[in-house]
Amino acid sequence: MLMRWSDPFEEVFSLRDAMNRLFNEAFVRIGALGWWSSGPSLPISVLEQNGRYYVKALLPGLKPDQVDITVQGHTITIRGTLPALFSEEELQQGSLLVNEIGTGNFARSFTLPKDFVSDRIEASYDHGMLTLIVPVAEYAQTRRIAIQTQPHLVEAGQPHEEPAQVNHRETVQVG
Repeated sequence: MLMRWSDPFEEVFSLRDAMNRLFNEAFVRIGALGWWSSGPSLPISVLEQNGRYYVKALLPGLKPDQVDITVQGHTITIRGTLPALFSEEELQQGSLLVNEIGTGNFARSFTLPKDFVSDRIEASYDHGMLTLIVPVAEYAQTRRIAIQTQPHLVEAGQPHEEPAQVNHRETVQVG
């Protein structure tokens, strides 16, 4: 008899993949028909390391002067407009078969959990990748606290002495 051992997570992952495909296809169709009014999404990644947040955002096809970055409180917002990929004339002369690349206005806001120094944020842009370096406020950074120990005068042959106890009560006799 041949026994086949299966991975119990295999079915879960294939179900997840199927659901992802279902949602992606549904939203692509809705976007292509113009029913999705929120505009293109802006994928970001945020890493906290060494007292800084490193924010990466994909902005292919844009120039730095076409991107607006604002800060309000703990929230950073990135705005811009992704240009149309085809002219109206091209669209009228041909048939758009697949349209998965978003165009139009976008805005992406995200809130960082720790206070940061907004006037020291650095922004750079290289080959469609926006990078923000956001310094975490000094008082909001995680610090390691060292535990101090009391040195004991225990040497060979000498007894260990306990610190003297202080009595905070005083007895007053009235006489």
